[in-house]
Amino acid sequence: FPVTITPSNRTVICLLVINKVKEMPTLAIESILRVTSEDILVGYINSNDIESLPQNSRITYINLSDFQEIEGVHEFEEYIDFSKDDFYKLVQYKWVLLKYADSLNPDIVVFSDFDVYWNLSPIRQIQQTFENRPEIAIQIQTYTSSPAKEELCMGFVAFRRNEFFTQIIENLSLLHRIALRNNPRTIVTGK
Repeated sequence: FPVTITPSNRTVICLLVINKVKEMPTLAIESILRVTSEDILVGYINSNDIESLPQNSRITYINLSDFQEIEGVHEFEEYIDFSKDDFYKLVQYKWVLLKYADSLNPDIVVFSDFDVYWNLSPIRQIQQTFENRPEIAIQIQTYTSSPAKEELCMGFVAFRRNEFFTQIIENLSLLHRIALRNNPRTIVTGK
């Protein structure tokens, strides 16, 4: 089913709902619906992961395995822990979701992990930053505690959609695959 981003709503919010988690995605989606007017794309690979999620005209559910099969990803019987290689295989679908969002031609793509609760909308501030600072292409969450050791987190990130966006998603997807293939522990531990 085609998705249309309306001219008055040029920002799309993306969530990846995977890995047998039930309550958190519902809370995240409901919070986004409550504080924004943006369209929401929810990517999934197992229909069981979305069966109890909210239904709303602003939400489009997209089975990402229809677009790309990822090597080593299969149906898991239970939750896969963050410290496991299989978790990082699963989250490769983030790049598939962002590529799909790119095909809709919004001005801004926001990715939010499903454990992020939105008590206020950041959308206007994100839009204003992109409008006022044309040199900025990405706004990303950080948990850096020391300037000497930058630590960025893809759990909440906003992209200005342009040729840079398309290329960075391709590059990040490739780096993710290479890291998993060459040294799976690098992704998990950063070492």
